[in-house]
Amino acid sequence: MKRIFGLLFCATLFLTNVNPNFVKANEEPLEKPREEYTLEEAEKAFLTYLNEKQLNYEMGSPEYSEYVMKLNYEEETNTELAEDPSYGIIAAYISEYTYAYETNLGMYEDSNTEESQTPEVLEAQKEEFLNALEVQKEKTIGDIEAEIEVEEEKQEGIPELEFSTYSTYSVSKAKAYAKKWYNSRNSYQYQSQNNDCTNFVSQILFAGGKSKKKPSPVPASTSNTKYWYSYMNDSGKVPTFKKSTSWINVSDFYAFWSKTQSTKSSTSKKTLISYADVGDVIQFKKDEATRYSHSMFVYEKSNGTLYLSGHTSNYLKRNFKKIDTRWVKYRVIKF
Repeated sequence: MKRIFGLLFCATLFLTNVNPNFVKANEEPLEKPREEYTLEEAEKAFLTYLNEKQLNYEMGSPEYSEYVMKLNYEEETNTELAEDPSYGIIAAYISEYTYAYETNLGMYEDSNTEESQTPEVLEAQKEEFLNALEVQKEKTIGDIEAEIEVEEEKQEGIPELEFSTYSTYSVSKAKAYAKKWYNSRNSYQYQSQNNDCTNFVSQILFAGGKSKKKPSPVPASTSNTKYWYSYMNDSGKVPTFKKSTSWINVSDFYAFWSKTQSTKSSTSKKTLISYADVGDVIQFKKDEATRYSHSMFVYEKSNGTLYLSGHTSNYLKRNFKKIDTRWVKYRVIKF
């Protein structure tokens, strides 16, 4: 009898000391399936979360955008947000906000060219960004994910024979560049990004011999997946930069290269370790996110795992098997 009472007492003590966020997550589940929520409803849930954390950012402000993209790109689990009952829809909103921002306003804010930094141009691009986000906010998360899947399949089926894989690719040169710059930024040639992962991977591929593809004339920035380039003009007092979204954005990088390169997606690390080789690129997708949000370069394959180089957080040989479990899906782009 004493044994039973002791067990009941321990159970009661445990339940009264459970993390309150965990209790909240289980006591207040979503009212309908995640896929049925609109992105506008997801935005309201995120704003409620910010209010609870006393983060009084105005939607669309620089501080708000910086915080959203920090959540999107951080490599370790944000436990506090992950335990929120609305995490499933908030993660989708973070993905879509980041993509709309980076492929519109973000390109112009970062270019540092005279024609892209005028107040008129920046205001016009902010309006484009907000309009793009408004279009997505009218859709359900399920519809958005279905559209992304169709678009990726369509991109993979578009041949680019004039550009395919004729450029020579030296894995040893790509590795040499990764080793030289993994712990710093090559500001002599490129503009560093706050979220620098795909920018660095593009630099590695170019150092390995992959050819840039650019329009003529080269505009200040190009938000599409037909080109792949980054250029610096240092003839003026301040260096200026021109680049395509496919050079710096995770989704657009994939959309460009999947036209000519073999790809494979999986939730199994073991499957992709078997498939990938040194010189390839791996992209990562977080739990409940609508889009992939991280890119890394395969630097070494040994001991039954892959060792990856990358930026945002700096790594030369990060063990793929030890990647945070919040990342739930991966895809390899073969080079």
